[in-house]
Amino acid sequence: MRSTSSFQIIAKFYSIVDVFRAITTRLTQPTHKALSRQLYVVADDRLTCELLKIIAEPLFTRFTVISDAANFLEHNLNEGDVVILDLMMLGVDSIEVLRKLTANKATTRIVLIGDHEQRVLHCAQKLAANYGLKIEGQFSKPIAIDALSELLARCSGRTERAKGSQKQVGRNPLLYSS
Repeated sequence: MRSTSSFQIIAKFYSIVDVFRAITTRLTQPTHKALSRQLYVVADDRLTCELLKIIAEPLFTRFTVISDAANFLEHNLNEGDVVILDLMMLGVDSIEVLRKLTANKATTRIVLIGDHEQRVLHCAQKLAANYGLKIEGQFSKPIAIDALSELLARCSGRTERAKGSQKQVGRNPLLYSS
């Protein structure tokens, strides 16, 4: 019969802990460039920003809310980053923001939101596309949470997590529109 010393038991325990730590570290770190995309929310409405944060937190490793369009344009945007741009910010010409993104040769994905009718948002989307910007979609307020969650999941490269974000947010009839 072989006896195991306390030292051997402790050594095995720590080696198991080290393996577990290595596995969890590897699983929580982005393994692909698409999984480390930044989400920028350019909006001045606090409620909208909070809603977008709840939806986006499980999907993006980095999330920034910016209420000043001039401050937003100073950020270095990377290819694959996602920008949610509210077209109805006070004192901001959102079309000018789209023009400046074009001038900066932005390669980000853009989602337009606003209080406008669907045809106004569609016109803004067409204008941005004519500028050469990559528009992923547009949403009028109140925002369709399920559709936005699905779109952001595709943009983030984490489609398997979209269902979790929908469960977390739920379907609030005050915020949901078909």
